[in-house]
Parts: sequence; C-alpha cells; structure tokens
Amino acid sequence: MQVWDRRNPSFLKWSTSNNTSNNNNKKDLEEGVDDALGYVLEDRLINAEIENNLPNNVKLLCQTQLTGIEEIGGEGGGKARVTYKSTDSSSTSALDVDLLIGADGGNSSVRRLLNIPTSSHSYGQVACCATISTVGGAEYRHGHNTAYQRFLDEGPVAMLPLWDGLYNIVWTMEPDTAKEVKADPDGFIGRLQEAIMKGPESSGPPSVLSAITDGLGLVNMNEFHSPSSSTYFTPPPTPTSLVSPILSFPLSTHAAHNYVKGNCVLIGDAAHGVHPMAGQGLNLGLADVEELVLRVGSSVGGGGKVNDKLGLEIYERKRMRKVMVAQGGIHALREIFRFKGPGDMGGIGRAVGMAGVNMVPGLKEQLKQAAMGL
Repeated sequence: MQVWDRRNPSFLKWSTSNNTSNNNNKKDLEEGVDDALGYVLEDRLINAEIENNLPNNVKLLCQTQLTGIEEIGGEGGGKARVTYKSTDSSSTSALDVDLLIGADGGNSSVRRLLNIPTSSHSYGQVACCATISTVGGAEYRHGHNTAYQRFLDEGPVAMLPLWDGLYNIVWTMEPDTAKEVKADPDGFIGRLQEAIMKGPESSGPPSVLSAITDGLGLVNMNEFHSPSSSTYFTPPPTPTSLVSPILSFPLSTHAAHNYVKGNCVLIGDAAHGVHPMAGQGLNLGLADVEELVLRVGSSVGGGGKVNDKLGLEIYERKRMRKVMVAQGGIHALREIFRFKGPGDMGGIGRAVGMAGVNMVPGLKEQLKQAAMGL
C-alpha cells in the first residue's frame, strides 16, 4: 500500500514479505494465499458465502420489517420479544429470543426501537465509488496487488486492487463536485488521472521543504521505481476506462452510546461507523463478531446462557474502548491531512511526520499491524 499527499514531498509505503508476488486478489483467495495486507471483497460474494454456509436449523425471514422490541421475563435472564411484519402485509408476528443481535447497518431499526442514543457527525462530504480498468504502471509485471491513496485538498482518492487490472475507486469530494462527476461519466477517467497520477509534490516554501528533505535524508521522491523496493515511489497503473456506474454516499461517523441493552446487542455499523479513508469499517464489524462469539461461547461453555449479562458487558466494554480509539484516530488523521495552515505549514508538518514514520524503527510496522486488525 502506498499513501502520499499533494502538499508535501514525502510518502508512506507498506508491503508484505512477498511484495513481488504475481498473485492478485482473486488468485490469492482461490489458492488460500494469505501473504497480503488485506483483501478487497464484493459485498454480494460475502453475503452469498454466508447464506451458503448457514446451518439447516437457521430460518431466514426476508422482506420483513421490525415493528417492536420488548424485554420479557426480566433483564439478563429472560428473553427479547421481537415483533415484525411482512413488507406486503399489515399483520404482525412475534418471536421470543434469548439474544437479539442488531447487525442491520447505520440506520439500524434495532437500535432505534431499543431507544439507544447515538452521537453522530456529518463531514459534509460524499464518497464517489466506481470500478475502473487500468493499464501499465511500474507494478504491472508483478500483478496488480498494490492499493494507492493520494490526499487532495478536498479529501483522499483511493485505488483498491481487484483482479485483471480492475480497481475500485473511493474518492472523497464536496457534494457539488460529486454531482458534476456523476453527471459526466465520460469525463471521470480524465478527472481521475489528474487526481491520482501525480507523485508527491512540494507546495510549501521551497527553502523550508528543501531543508527538511535534505536534513532527513529523503530521496527525490518524484522518481518512479520498481515496486520491489519499498524505498521509492511507485506510480499507479493508468486508469483507462470506467466499467461500472458511479455511486455515492454521504460521509459521517457515528457511535451508539451503548452496545448492549438487556438481551439485545449491537454489532458493526449498527453500533458504530467511521470515515472510509482508512478502510476500517468492515474490519471493526468483524472484530465485533469475533469478540461476541468469544464471550457467548465462554458463557455457554461454562454452563451459562447465551445472554449471560457478564459476558455481554465484557463484550460491550472491550469493543467500545477499541472502537473509540479507532474512531478518534481516523477522525484525527482526516483533520491532519485537511489542515493547510499559514504558508502551508500543514504540508510541511505532514512531510516531517511521514519521514518520521519511515525512520523510526518499528513504528511503521506497528501502524501496519493496527490497520490489519492484528
């Protein structure tokens, strides 16, 4: 993965021990290869895999709408009664469950019906998403296995590798700009090339940036080199055509004040949401699942119930703490990359910071491990 900023001459680059592999996402997954910083997976494929592996005793109720949730039999030892109706019928039905897990997204009906308060912040921006085809680039002969992210004044633009030269684009921009981009799909590739195909730049006072570059021993980072080296900047493959519609969604962050209420639990976007710039939304949700499975398994294995109050409290406490740290870090990172300051001191500060990450032993590796959820 390579990250750089249009307002400073530095950049960050992470790689695995096998960064010259010819494997790409699709081939890695087919062959069980796990030597990667991460993978880009389509939502429909994840959902299909889950459905195909559901146990026979799982019943799916599709095209339904929740209408109410209430505790019966006492908190922590009773059940949650869930009432729902079919979207094509006015009649309601009810289920009594030991544990209700709300995994129904940022606009969670479970969270709303439980009256769990939520804090949220809108960034006043949108993310435009699309899939593109590419050609060339210094990494071409090694396979398209590098993610690229360049920070512009409006926000980051990211290229996430798929397979066969295809990339997903996630591009933060102002709402008016997004409208222009979506209204002109024929001009999308030209805009993207202008946004992503430039290397690190120096926009601050030349004498100051030169002193920083020389003092920290930075090389000429506008030189393009082989991806087999983590020392030099690697140009992205050139975007050539748009192969999907351009979609968009508003950017915001939110956090439920509680993840647990009685016999009900929130996970994933129902409990929290983050800016997509760090690619941590799904990872945080998967970590919720892992922790909840651990706590429920421990309770049941010890002779308790799936809705054991202590186990659910431990889940809530551990996950809220970790999610709050992640949300704070991602929000701070966004603000740091948007800050300009007098004389573009923001760009100068980021140059020093990036150089520091590259120079401090172990720091770069710790950031990589955190981003991988390890």
